[in-house]
Amino acid sequence: MAEGPEQSEMSRRDFLKAGAGTTAAGLVTMSGLAEMVPSRVLGANDRVRVAVIGVHSRGNDHIQELSRLPNVEIAALCDVYEPILNQRLDEIEKMGRPRPKGYQDLRKLFDDHSIDAVTIATPNHWHSLAAI
Repeated sequence: MAEGPEQSEMSRRDFLKAGAGTTAAGLVTMSGLAEMVPSRVLGANDRVRVAVIGVHSRGNDHIQELSRLPNVEIAALCDVYEPILNQRLDEIEKMGRPRPKGYQDLRKLFDDHSIDAVTIATPNHWHSLAAI
């Protein structure tokens, strides 16, 4: 297929870089929200409830970074391997944060309408399924 002036080709790598940049910018913006209005009591609309899918290696990095943001609540974790899932749930509780819900099936996680955002830290071959 010939590429015309209105068509552009974006590689998968470029797409992922753009998505990561947008996500990082959003998290930075969200982290500054509570600092701009420190005298206000935070309500449900001032807090972002996030779920992490895949909590082993990279997913633990997601948990650590999200837990540093004052207006972000880690509301749920999802992993098929129950021992690591339970370990991460316990670790979050030991940080003084509310214990998140735990899921082994991402479809059940997506049925929870109280979740505002999801990070995906699964092995590469599972990324598209979780994103779709």
